[in-house]
Amino acid sequence: NVKATAQAAGITTPLQGYFSIGLGGEWTTPLDLARAYATFADGGKRIDSSLFGNAPRAVECLTDTHGTCTDDNAPVEHNEVLTPESDEVLNQLLQGVVTSGTGKAAALPGWQVAGKTGTTSNYGDAWFCGYVPQLVTCVWVGYPTTEKPMLTEYHGHPDAGGTYPALIWKAFMSKALPFLGDAPESFTLPSLPYASPEALVNVNDKLEVDNGNCHNGVQVEVFSGEGPGSTAECKANAVDEKAIKMFKDHK
Repeated sequence: NVKATAQAAGITTPLQGYFSIGLGGEWTTPLDLARAYATFADGGKRIDSSLFGNAPRAVECLTDTHGTCTDDNAPVEHNEVLTPESDEVLNQLLQGVVTSGTGKAAALPGWQVAGKTGTTSNYGDAWFCGYVPQLVTCVWVGYPTTEKPMLTEYHGHPDAGGTYPALIWKAFMSKALPFLGDAPESFTLPSLPYASPEALVNVNDKLEVDNGNCHNGVQVEVFSGEGPGSTAECKANAVDEKAIKMFKDHK
């Protein structure tokens, strides 16, 4: 599903549907990733080109020997890749990366920014791909001919997605947006059903409402009408089964 969604969003790099793909187990290019993020910025619709179809639109037009544009490679909105509702939730989540997560260095005063940092486990690659509603930019930092851990490149510290890539992204966007004459716009807020906090407990691999006596209840936000239909029958003096198991394993 991750592979299919990535390709539908605009990734043209060959991908394998490994379980690790969601953690970055498959490679792609900055151009492909920027195009896929443009799908997020465009309400869940992929941008194709009128001349080349499902390919990154790196050429605006074909010209003759006099420099006259003879074939306009106009942008074309593809069919819906993500529903508007899913895309709105995704944009809201990715805004959190910049407002309170690993991408805070990319924040642009006065702008709503969504994005995602990426760092390989050995610090051999560092990414920040981010966007405002009008413009997407993807930054990769690394060594182009070899995979070399960047353990001290950032002022003596490792180079991660929230360091140089986020700062480069911010520096570029700070110049590009005024150059394009773009004014700040807001992402559409997701319309979510009413939710309320409720304590739930896992009883024999089944979610139930905590009756107040359970040992391992967890409070979560539950959408109206979507919670468990039954209440757990935990006893006030019951011993935690997990504690019993730990005790037996210890013995």
